[in-house]
Formats: sequence, structure tokens, C-alpha cells
Amino acid sequence: MSVATRAAVLAVLPIVSVGLLAALPQGAAAAEPASVTVVHGLRGLVADVQVDGKVVLKGFAAERSTDPLPIPAGSHRIVVTSTRDAAGTPIIDTTISLAPGENWSLVAHLDGQGKPTLTSFRNDDAPIPAGQGRVVLRNTAAAPSVQIVVDGKAIGAAVATGAATAVLLPAAAHTVAVMAPGGGSTLLGAQTVDVPAGSSTLLYLIGSSRDNSLGWLTQTFISGQTSAPAGVPTGTSGLKDTPPSQGSVTLLAVLLLVAARSTQVASRRLG
Repeated sequence: MSVATRAAVLAVLPIVSVGLLAALPQGAAAAEPASVTVVHGLRGLVADVQVDGKVVLKGFAAERSTDPLPIPAGSHRIVVTSTRDAAGTPIIDTTISLAPGENWSLVAHLDGQGKPTLTSFRNDDAPIPAGQGRVVLRNTAAAPSVQIVVDGKAIGAAVATGAATAVLLPAAAHTVAVMAPGGGSTLLGAQTVDVPAGSSTLLYLIGSSRDNSLGWLTQTFISGQTSAPAGVPTGTSGLKDTPPSQGSVTLLAVLLLVAARSTQVASRRLG
């Protein structure tokens, strides 16, 4: 089964970039940031994302992501609201903590009870043996613990919502399915995913087992570079384009700086 891919390019905003560089204090520019990719796995939601009280993603479409973003180390408050809600009632309101130099994926998704939540996954950038790829399977769906099956064989123990399992595989095309634990029913039939040599392929299970809407989003790390999920969803995502005030050290400045130079890529659904 083939994987369809479609990408949308975000225009470069050189004036904003220059302004943001000037806004960063010398100490902030010198400190080693964390690297963060934000993945939107809440189907049907067009979201506004606030970080530390500033809107940094406006009209962020479901099943998409940002490019990898350098984020200042420390604690940050993340609030997700619906673009359609004029009152701005939080759908997700949480705090994350980032250490310098770490690589993270932040995933907005449904928890095991079907409620929106945000889960932080630290990405493994350890060396990969020649001719192999790392596949990381993350349960970010409204589903019970699931058994991941790769090429017809169960991988590790059952994976609860918000948890993950990983396996090294030969660089090739492989099939991935989702089963109920203990040899139970098939929750998501076998899908084909290409595993490049020397890469980490991250698979996010999204949707809900209650309404048979489970599916995959993918994210790939190759040679230390991260590509955001890519694929066929509708809608667009954008960034608030108002520069911060001079001297601001908010996360908004860093997100806008990087996003202005980045390619926005749609999420990829295997199928």
C-alpha cells in the first residue's frame, strides 16, 4: 500500500527574521536551545497555540506539524484553543520543561478517555547500525493499550496511550498493524511504511478505537535532521506575524524566527 505525500511551502519572512534576531538578548542567543517539533493529532480541530501567553500558531490545521524549532531551555506554558471559539476557552493547558540540547516532539492528541492532551516525547538520536533504521511507535490515540505488530510479529509489550515502543529494522518497506493485547482483534490493519537507512521513523497512532478512526502520522529524523509529518490533510496552518517587542525573550520570538525560514509540511497518513 503506497504512502501519498503533499507539501505546502511557507513563504520566507526576512524582515521579521531580522527583527527577531535583534530582539534576542546576547545571553539568549548564546545558550544552547532544545529542539521541538509540534505535532497536531487532534482530528477536526483548527487550533490556536499559545506559548507563555503569546499566540505562536494561528489556524494550525489537524494532522500537521511545525518544522523542528529551537526552543529556549526552561519551563513553558502551552495553551491550545479552537480558532472558532471567540472566548478562547483552553482545550489543552499544560506546562512543559525543556533542558538544553534535548530533542523533543510535542503531540496534541486524545488520551485514553478521549480527552485532548499534550504529550512530550524525547527523541532518541543514538547511532543506528549500518543498513538499518529505527522505528518508534507512539500510542497517541483514544484507545486501550495496544499491541504493535511489525511484519506479522508482535513488538514488545502492549503500549498504553502516551507511551511508546521502538525496534531496529533493516532499511526496507515494512508492514505495521495494531492489535488488541493478548492476540485480540485487529484495531488497525497492516499499513506499509518505508524505513530509510540511518533514520528514525516515528509513527504516531491517532484517532479513536471507539469510532474506528485510528490512523498513523509519521515523522522522520535522518542524520540529525528532522522532517515534519507530510501528507494529504486539508486546511492550512500559519504563524502570528506580529514581531515581539524589543528585548523580549519569549518563545514566540524563536518560533517565528525559525518558522519564517522553514518549509511547512503537511502530515502523512499511511494508507
